[in-house]
Amino acid sequence: MKKLKLSALEQIIFLACLSSLSLVLDLIFKKLFASYALLRFWNSIIWLDGFKLIPLFFIPLVNRNYFWVFISVSLIEIFGFCFRGTIYPYNPLLTLFYGLCLGIGPILLLSKCCKSFFSVYWRLSLICALYFITSILLNLFFRLYFL
Repeated sequence: MKKLKLSALEQIIFLACLSSLSLVLDLIFKKLFASYALLRFWNSIIWLDGFKLIPLFFIPLVNRNYFWVFISVSLIEIFGFCFRGTIYPYNPLLTLFYGLCLGIGPILLLSKCCKSFFSVYWRLSLICALYFITSILLNLFFRLYFL
C-alpha cells in the first residue's frame, strides 16, 4: 500500500479523524442493533458490527511507525469503552489485542503484498477473522473469570 506523505500534525489529525469515525460507527451500530429487530437478525448472520473496523485499515497508510499505530488503535478501544457504558470492568487485554491485531497486523500483512485484489482481500479477511475470534474469546474469558 502506498504511504501518504503528510506532516506530523497532519498525521495526528488524520489518525484522530479515523479514530473518531471508528468510534462513531461503533456507537451508531450499537444503537441501531438495540432499536431494530431486523438489524439484529442480519447482524447474527453477517456481523455488521465489523464496519467499525474499516477506518482502522487506513491507519497504516498514514504512519508505519509500529509504536504510534499501536497507541492510536489502543486509544480507540479505551475511548470506545468509556463511551460504550457497559456493566463490565475495563479489560486491558482487549486493548492490547486491538493494538496488536488492528494496528500492527495490517502493517505486517499489507506491507509486502502483491497488488492483486484477491491477495489484499484475503489478508484483510484474515485480520477481521482474527479480530472477531480473539475478541469473542477474550470477552468470554473475562466475563467468566470476573463474574
